[in-house]
Amino acid sequence: MIEALNVTKEYRSEGRVHRAVSDVSFSVARGEKLAVLGRNGAGRTTTLRALLGLVGSRSGSVLIHGEEAIALPPHRIGELVFRHPKGRMTYYHRMPEATDQAYRGGWFHSGDLAEYDEDGFFYDAIHLPNGQQHYLKVRSIVGLIPLFAVETLEPELLDRLPGFKRRLEWFIDNRPDLVGNVACMRTRGKGERRLLSIVGRDQLRRVLQFMLDENEFLSPYGIRALSRYHKEHPYTLAVNGMEYRVNYEPAESSTGLFGGNSNWRGPIWFPMNYLLVESLQKFHHYLGDDFKVEFPSRSGNMVTLSEVAAELSRRLSKIFLRDDKGERPVYRDIPKFQTDPNWNDLILFHEYFHGDTGRGVGASHQTGWTGLVAKMLQQSGESSKRKRRERTEVAFTD
Repeated sequence: MIEALNVTKEYRSEGRVHRAVSDVSFSVARGEKLAVLGRNGAGRTTTLRALLGLVGSRSGSVLIHGEEAIALPPHRIGELVFRHPKGRMTYYHRMPEATDQAYRGGWFHSGDLAEYDEDGFFYDAIHLPNGQQHYLKVRSIVGLIPLFAVETLEPELLDRLPGFKRRLEWFIDNRPDLVGNVACMRTRGKGERRLLSIVGRDQLRRVLQFMLDENEFLSPYGIRALSRYHKEHPYTLAVNGMEYRVNYEPAESSTGLFGGNSNWRGPIWFPMNYLLVESLQKFHHYLGDDFKVEFPSRSGNMVTLSEVAAELSRRLSKIFLRDDKGERPVYRDIPKFQTDPNWNDLILFHEYFHGDTGRGVGASHQTGWTGLVAKMLQQSGESSKRKRRERTEVAFTD
């Protein structure tokens, strides 16, 4: 509920006081829409600016869920409040006094600051000692990690676990403070499956617009750890007179941070890419073939999430496979490993890979996580296709 009571805006001109907005009062409940009508110059825009605090001094009262907001600056980040349609269903466990203090005007005040970002991406935030929060608008792998938190529940499994199913339904009905921050767990997907995920259908689509953009995260060899957008638009942050900068660096680190041997500001990291591929497969398992996204972004080529996962697997596999020139991108600029018959079939598993060329970077013995390429080769069918192609070539030569 938003209420405006006697909101007035005055300004002075040539020694006289003029009222641009005079004693405006109205209320808008949840789900309602209000239109402000009037001729040009009647004060429609000024009315809205006065409500939002964008016109300097004003008088009257602006109430948001019963809380006075007339004196708040427009840049102030709001508090997250919510309520359950069945009434007072949210509470602090064994803390009745804290629960009473949190409820004001029928709304539960969480005490958490909330900011809705229009682009739908996830960003880091710095919590300062004075209680302020500062959002770091760096498009990094951090904004993609929430996609990892996804699982689907088969209806047959829920039917075999009636106790768990009953508690799940109770949780959905009685903990709106928690289920309100994740994807809807009631909506059934393909095969009547349930979805457990931080992101829902709409936000997934918006996050993938960045992830599948070749000018952002999508590389010919996988998903970069930092958007290529920051190559031309580095992020800067001033703290205590010092300026800190985040640039897109697709290969070795340019600083001694973390020993200088690791770099999360642009390269391709296999464990993160593997988890992204796995997450996309799970989302497809729930959303099915009807849910399609552009791949790459803005290309007009609509594909399913299963097809996106398969293409990412192929791009990651290309790092180690010979290209049209007979060269492996992992050994870019190392002729000995490309042409010498004693070396060209010996594959090293580097720590990470160049975000633009696929060249191996960092330690060359990270078999544990880069070895995941074997699973991707198996899933994408590249290994079997390659064997058939080699057999054909040999038969032709003979």
